[in-house]
Amino acid sequence: MGSNRIVVLTALQLEAKAVRKLLPDLTRHNLSTGTIVQEVALPGTGYNICLVCTGPGNGQAAVIAERVINWADPAAVLFVGIAGGLKHDIALGDIVAATQVDDYRGGKDAVGGFKARPKAWVAAHLLVQVAQYVEATQRWTKFLPEGDRPVPNVHFKPIASGDVVKDTSDSPLAMLLDTSYNDAAAIEMEAAGVAEAAQHRRVDFLVVRGISDRSDGNKSSSDGGWQERAAQHAAAFAIGVITELPDPVPAGRPGPAQDSAVKSGEVAEPDWSLLGQAVNVSWRTDLQRPYGTETSALELHLVPVGAGARLQVLRLQALWGELLQLGRARGLFSQAGAVEGEPTSGGSVAFARDVRAGTNTGLAVLQGGQRSVWEALPKFSGHSIAVFDPQYIATRLAALLGLLLAIPAPLPARIVPVAGISPATLLARGEVDTPTPRNGISMGMGWNDQPVRTDAVESVSTDGLHSTVAQVAEELAARLDQALHSQRR
Repeated sequence: MGSNRIVVLTALQLEAKAVRKLLPDLTRHNLSTGTIVQEVALPGTGYNICLVCTGPGNGQAAVIAERVINWADPAAVLFVGIAGGLKHDIALGDIVAATQVDDYRGGKDAVGGFKARPKAWVAAHLLVQVAQYVEATQRWTKFLPEGDRPVPNVHFKPIASGDVVKDTSDSPLAMLLDTSYNDAAAIEMEAAGVAEAAQHRRVDFLVVRGISDRSDGNKSSSDGGWQERAAQHAAAFAIGVITELPDPVPAGRPGPAQDSAVKSGEVAEPDWSLLGQAVNVSWRTDLQRPYGTETSALELHLVPVGAGARLQVLRLQALWGELLQLGRARGLFSQAGAVEGEPTSGGSVAFARDVRAGTNTGLAVLQGGQRSVWEALPKFSGHSIAVFDPQYIATRLAALLGLLLAIPAPLPARIVPVAGISPATLLARGEVDTPTPRNGISMGMGWNDQPVRTDAVESVSTDGLHSTVAQVAEELAARLDQALHSQRR
């Protein structure tokens, strides 16, 4: 986990107050969007907690979550608060750590009745694993209010999310949940929005909810202080999870395995080495057939120097499923969306295309050992024009480098990292968070089909790349910026 920030979101001030009690001396940040973030270093860890109250509702939560994620560039997002229980064996005050968030709003209202069309987001594997460890060791209970006994149980189950306050056990919604979302243990109103925002920004997320009522028609009459207690329980468990996360690795610094290679206090630098001649690169258009409505995509490739990474056909066949699993775990592919492609003698390619939206996302390993990944660039709001934002591109390239390095296949001692953008027909300089490019739509926009690419003439050591991901990403982004500038003069 490369960032040292963890974003903790709540919907209600009651929930934010419960978290704030465990985080003294918070510093206030006023974002340009008007959102207020409170930040503090969590004692005993290498993490800073960024606390934000989103307000109720999935739409509101999604907007605020994306704003804060863009600002903080966090290692993870935790959504913390209260929920209504859906299972009789889950007591008031118990905690549900959501293994999956189900958006129950989608469906088709047909002649035969309402037919659910589920949309779901799976919680990050690492966060669930740490949460299960924290529950097993009971280390989180030290954050509970003094004298709060018995210790609440923690349940690892899906939750249902939608913009409806459920306060009856006899309604069409109750029937829908029982028939189509029967594994959901709790119901609430914001997690789907947060989960979708986290997935869009490729950030790990976990939802932690304390059960404050049974959503059965007795909310107002049976509270008895359970909202406050449930919020405190959820906050305690969430902070307990964060304290047990693996230590963050600052950008540009080595992980534990590489500590001996860099002196204390120094920042590792990539060991770029000029090649005698450029290596051959299989670009995205070589790996899959493009289509006419496709928007600009950022692509990244790691090309081996030498033949030490060549893969056998049997290994390529096995890799396709691993690429699919890794792509979904890292948020490159959606959990439920269709992924196309197949392993061949030339390589394994997995990709997801949305023809209507014009987006294209993919992950590949070729027989010669080249690793490739691509994803659609964001567009300016209300336009079909993609945004060329060097800072955003550097951040995404760092994440994509980490993804390529995680592929379970051999790499030689040195590799050539190259990046590109294609098609570049509708591409304008600007910032991802602004609605239009600087100086208007026409400024810096290309109208030719020539892709923007870096040269494949410099290699870095594979071992060194693991500890210099951020620097390599920044250099590739700068080279893309230079290539775009040269092409558009």
